[in-house]
Amino acid sequence: MEIEPKELLDPEEFYDNMAPYYDRFVESTRYNTLSLEEEEEFIKSFIKDKRTILDLGCGTGRTMKLLSSVRGELVGVDISRKMIEIAGNNGFNVVQASVLNLPFNNNCFDSIYSMHGGFGYCRNNDEVNSLSTELFRVLSQEGLILLDTPHGMVRGSKYMISWSAGNRIIHTIGFGKNKDEILKALNRAGFGQIRFFGAYDGYAELRDDSRRIIVCATKGIGLTK
Repeated sequence: MEIEPKELLDPEEFYDNMAPYYDRFVESTRYNTLSLEEEEEFIKSFIKDKRTILDLGCGTGRTMKLLSSVRGELVGVDISRKMIEIAGNNGFNVVQASVLNLPFNNNCFDSIYSMHGGFGYCRNNDEVNSLSTELFRVLSQEGLILLDTPHGMVRGSKYMISWSAGNRIIHTIGFGKNKDEILKALNRAGFGQIRFFGAYDGYAELRDDSRRIIVCATKGIGLTK
């Protein structure tokens, strides 16, 4: 059934509505196809020596909890006030803000990661460029970003996200991306040493049928062609 535009929520409304049910929902669905152990080890292999770490789109703090053994200082940011309230009540250091306008000083994080979102809520190339520039601004020299974004070749450039929030099904729109547009935006912002992966399992190569694009890049070290 086609969804009428009036039934769609923007991402902030969507995750505000989803917040009370989010952890239980992902436990019952996404984890059937995603290994938490693989995700945890993959992220830790990149950020293990970093002192200040930003979780971009932290939600209720699910990934922050996975990384609780990491020595660095963890900070989370999310656009959803209700997600942030839950994360804060769970003891995490979190801030409500848009990822396109981060409330942090220049050069203040050694690492930034975003799992299962990344560029996926950027509606167009201007927003992809804006996010890349904002990440570059708050990242310290030779700092590292790790972003997990839905792959446009599999999910489509625009697709429906429909989740169960209690006794309701709520909807928002996600935006798949491709390697070339991400590479172009990161290079334009000044990132280098850009590497792409297709899964967390053994640093799998990005393929046309990979459901996600996982990209790792470094600030201030040579552009990637």
